[in-house]
Amino acid sequence: MPTVTIRKTTDADRPVLLRFILDLNTLEAAFEQDRRIDDAFAATTLDWSLAKVRDGGGVALIAVDSAEGAVGWVAAHSEPYPTYVRSETAAFGYVAELYVVPTWRGRGVGRALIGAVGAHFRDQGHKHIMIGALAGNGDARTAYKALGFRPYAVEYVMELG
Repeated sequence: MPTVTIRKTTDADRPVLLRFILDLNTLEAAFEQDRRIDDAFAATTLDWSLAKVRDGGGVALIAVDSAEGAVGWVAAHSEPYPTYVRSETAAFGYVAELYVVPTWRGRGVGRALIGAVGAHFRDQGHKHIMIGALAGNGDARTAYKALGFRPYAVEYVMELG
């Protein structure tokens, strides 16, 4: 990754972050038919993510290539586990948004973004971070395993007709 830098997002990044959110939901629509792909959804999601970052001791970062511009982003915040988890591991960093431009996947951008998120939460005393992936998104699940994530819980859905 010779020319990519990771920095905190700014208000000026909003247009590209909105595009990234729409691009991710477009990708996920191939796995789940419930995905919204409209400007209002993107704006609401971005505002929610940035509020969770602000209010939850989190971080929002963007990966920028000197020649191509923004090539990825991540938003993560602190979350508490329910009371059934031991207190020493009760808080964790949750990666709510992670997107890398398709032509940049496999080139270390996601690894750099997750590494920066991990450092942020390590500095806060957290013991781990979590991330989710749709069951049908094998590429994401494979990438997360390669980054050092392991499955923790599995959710199931049943259509009610």
